[in-house]
Amino acid sequence: MRRGITIFVGVLAVATAAGFLDRASWVFEGATVFRLQYAGLLVTAGLVALVLRRRYLALAAVALAAVNVAAVAPWQPAPLRASASSAEPTVRIVAFNIESGNHHYDRLAPLVAQLKPDVLGLLELTPAWARAAKDASPRVRPRRFVVRRGAYGMGLLSATPPTALAVRRFPADGPTALIARFGIRDVPVTFVLVHVHTPFAGSVHERELRALAAARPSLGSRLIVCGDFNTVPWSAQYEDFRRSARLTDVFGGAWHVYSWPSWSPLLAVPLDHCLISSGLAVRARHFGPSIGSDHFPLVVDVSIAGRRA
Repeated sequence: MRRGITIFVGVLAVATAAGFLDRASWVFEGATVFRLQYAGLLVTAGLVALVLRRRYLALAAVALAAVNVAAVAPWQPAPLRASASSAEPTVRIVAFNIESGNHHYDRLAPLVAQLKPDVLGLLELTPAWARAAKDASPRVRPRRFVVRRGAYGMGLLSATPPTALAVRRFPADGPTALIARFGIRDVPVTFVLVHVHTPFAGSVHERELRALAAARPSLGSRLIVCGDFNTVPWSAQYEDFRRSARLTDVFGGAWHVYSWPSWSPLLAVPLDHCLISSGLAVRARHFGPSIGSDHFPLVVDVSIAGRRA
């Protein structure tokens, strides 16, 4: 038993250290994902070590748990704005990975009615999900669907038509992204819906984030980027993207929330994100209910900061 707990703490120590190497290479990004789980397991291991009278091992386990908690602690202040005047128009964004293998198509319409989005982005849009989305709401209407039988289809629906809408790839061999521009009380706001490859797919994950950050100047002064990033906000790759694109993470200061997996809080990690540029403010943020997908829908209310009538 003593040997087993020593090996267990040793494995978690290696995983903890490997997570810091993602700054050197994307190869180690996967080790950053489950830091909170590392912390929980290490605390448990520390208690077991105490029972076994392995005090130094218990101390090491608790210290390693603290390192993991510190690594995911909020370094970015919460962008929530407590109040806004009526002169600042607000738009509700919902971005949702509905999961291509999820067959609860009849649950989409009630979800849209409950969340009342102004802009709705759907990821993993299969032909069957496209048919369900087409008639999901009389208010939020389809604007552009890129349907795939795999995991990288997507669709955009909105209450008002966008003034411009394009399909692009970041980079050229990357997955599809939808770029829509809306005029909100005559103020142009660009919305980008993304589904980034998982870091376990190789360097394509990092290249997608770099390409998207490089395209930032062409996307307008007021920008909202939402979707499934398949990584956590404390990874070096995500942090580099956020800084390079000069965007603010909507869920900054709320590191304890999670969007995946919907079926197990024990594995809970935030993989779905929304980022905004200067000129915009966050009025509210939360994740919606599960309708059979392994992700929860991301819901954000964004206002135009400093807008005057």
